[in-house]
Amino acid sequence: MKTTLPLLCLAMLFIACRQNTPVNQTPALAPGHTDSAGISPQQKKINDSLAQLQDSLAIEKMLVKAIGMAKTYRQTEFSFSFHDTLTDNMKAYTDVTGGRWFSKNKRYVKIKREASSIVYTDIFEVQGLKLVQVLHNGVPGQTHVNDTVMDINGDGHKDFAVHWYPSSGCCARDRYDVYIFNPKTGAFADKQEFINPTF
Repeated sequence: MKTTLPLLCLAMLFIACRQNTPVNQTPALAPGHTDSAGISPQQKKINDSLAQLQDSLAIEKMLVKAIGMAKTYRQTEFSFSFHDTLTDNMKAYTDVTGGRWFSKNKRYVKIKREASSIVYTDIFEVQGLKLVQVLHNGVPGQTHVNDTVMDINGDGHKDFAVHWYPSSGCCARDRYDVYIFNPKTGAFADKQEFINPTF
């Protein structure tokens, strides 16, 4: 009996200590140590940053490629698309369209690049053999709905709007990034954001 009581106390103490130890917690790695894959936390951060940089460069190369291809079109209206592979085998898509949406006298090219994390929309005015950028928009990829050309301010000239829907928060909140076209300059006013507009 005398030996049973200390053993019982020792067993209870062992069980109590085990219950206070978090089960699913991964121990922090000391500096210079690596995880099971042999990568230190610092190296993982560097690798992630390099992957993001490579993706950004790939998306910018897609814009350069799209501009070069659009320059070969002499007709007013055209449309084409292509895709490239980013890191981790993610696809990024580019859609290119041409038209006289905003002025009867000027040709424009719209280039939309869509990756998992962001959607970029750029509009260029065709000036001879050059494409001059007149608009740039970027929204998170999961929030992008569509874009449209329409006369928003009622001046008889079509404007440009990007429709997107925030991925967090509550309540209906359709958002539009609106760019009003200036027929005198052929360019657009700075972006104005509208929440739940009725136009």
